[in-house]
Amino acid sequence: MKKTVQFILEIQKILDKKTWIKVKLFYLAVLLSAIFEPIVLVLYKNLLNMLSNQVAFASTIFWVVFGYEFVQLLSGFSMLLIGHEKLKLEYTLNNILIKAVHNKLNRICEEEFEKENTYNLLERVKESFVNSVLSIIDGLIGGATQIIQCVGCVLIVTRINLYLGLAMILANIPYIIVNIVYNIKEYKIKQKCSLKKRQVSYYEEQLQYRRNAKDIRLFNATPYMLNRIENLKTDITKEYVMLYNKEVWLKSATTILKFVVTGLCIILCIKPTYYGTANCGDIVVLITASLNLENKIFELFENYYLIMNCGFIIEDWYSFSELPEEKEIKSNDTIENYSITFRNVSFKYPGTNRYALQGVNLHIKQGEKIVIIGENGSGKTTFINLLLGCFSSYTGNILIDGKEICNVYDEIRRNCSVVFQDFLKLQLSIKDNIFLEQSSLFEEKQIEEQVYFIGNLKNGINTVLGQLEEGGIELSGGEWQLIAILRAMVKTNKKIIVMDEPTSYLDSKKEDWFYTTLLEIPKDMTVIIVSHRLSVAKLCDRIVLFKKGRIETMGTHEELIENSEEYKRMYFSQKDMYDINS
Repeated sequence: MKKTVQFILEIQKILDKKTWIKVKLFYLAVLLSAIFEPIVLVLYKNLLNMLSNQVAFASTIFWVVFGYEFVQLLSGFSMLLIGHEKLKLEYTLNNILIKAVHNKLNRICEEEFEKENTYNLLERVKESFVNSVLSIIDGLIGGATQIIQCVGCVLIVTRINLYLGLAMILANIPYIIVNIVYNIKEYKIKQKCSLKKRQVSYYEEQLQYRRNAKDIRLFNATPYMLNRIENLKTDITKEYVMLYNKEVWLKSATTILKFVVTGLCIILCIKPTYYGTANCGDIVVLITASLNLENKIFELFENYYLIMNCGFIIEDWYSFSELPEEKEIKSNDTIENYSITFRNVSFKYPGTNRYALQGVNLHIKQGEKIVIIGENGSGKTTFINLLLGCFSSYTGNILIDGKEICNVYDEIRRNCSVVFQDFLKLQLSIKDNIFLEQSSLFEEKQIEEQVYFIGNLKNGINTVLGQLEEGGIELSGGEWQLIAILRAMVKTNKKIIVMDEPTSYLDSKKEDWFYTTLLEIPKDMTVIIVSHRLSVAKLCDRIVLFKKGRIETMGTHEELIENSEEYKRMYFSQKDMYDINS
């Protein structure tokens, strides 16, 4: 419970002041409404005693009835108002908490996304966190409400029969213990099945993606995918069924015990009335209060069970919130010369013993155009990721203008533009895909001219892409890639452009457009291109050949043709497809 309270205080930090005040006022109103039930019972008891004994004046009975009905009205109205406000509050909290999760995701170190445990943790947080926070708050307030109502019922019951209340409380304890034990076991199964649930989600998503529809149909992959999903779900279900088979017997036994004790208690209540030794109103309200007490005790521990169940999510949240974040280093140093130096840099991906890069030494002058080539897995993309600050657990030095890159990340990212292999595809308008609400040196008219390669644009660059909105159009891979290139080109203040396989989807005509654009880039802007296509090599100042995580050789096209057998082999293997000399 202590950890739960600490967690609520952590959530308070996420919420803005206005929302937190709303939360406190809402749940204060809920707590105040809890006193209505005991008051109603007391008024009901007095009314029955007056009527059965026929000793009260009509005016007294009238005011008791009026008070009874007035409190009932207040109770009903407050519950209606609370229900309405709860929906609005949950909507607000839901938006704030989801935003907090996404902000955290945006700050997590890239290395963490190379670990399987991180994805399992994210799956559990994504699935349960927001609902669990709302459930914890409801459980805490619900528990407090039920304690108030239990105290009221106990005061009523103990005035007539102290032992009755104790018997009903004790009858619930075995049931509560069973729930607590199996709740812990259920969470352990949930942890155990995280990977399989993530795999199920992955296969289901692949079946739903429109881009996969052709492959899935042509290769008749649906039965295979469905079989994988069924096998995984069967394994998950077996784990839960084994647990529930044991749980149902113990819960049944403890429930029977609880109802037997309750039945005996009711019989003991009725007996004094039968012999005329107790007031009718006292006995009716005693039975009602006793049953209410039992229900409230049950609900109280159900709330405890709910909070405890969500408590495991609290542990996941703490694990999630403690995932290492990128360091926010705001240096006062200004970068005047965007020269790049890799000095004896080595890097291994988390969880592997193999070097993705080893002993890399390279100096790139500002304004130089570099093409990085090599076979798959040679370290080209890893080199780019380190340059962009995606990973920090390298050895050696990566310097910009003589300054360690980890100390000027914010400066680099402000002044660096990039086209990744897996570039961003947003189902928004062409304009939003390119500008992302940033200011740009390009006028919209100029961008309109650049996207001539896409036909039938009824709304020009305001045309929506994808199927998220009605009237959206689908683009080819090459058209999407050109949009990614334009996005990189329009970024303001850029000093470095990094492109990872920027022509992989382009046809020859669009590739010519790219080369023309490349030649128009200002002379003081550094360009680093990763490519398997050597057609771009002659347009660059230097070629760097990677092999098995190391730099094999570097130089101009002419120098490498003369001095590097590896480059010569790669060049002539593509010569028939690309007439570079033309």
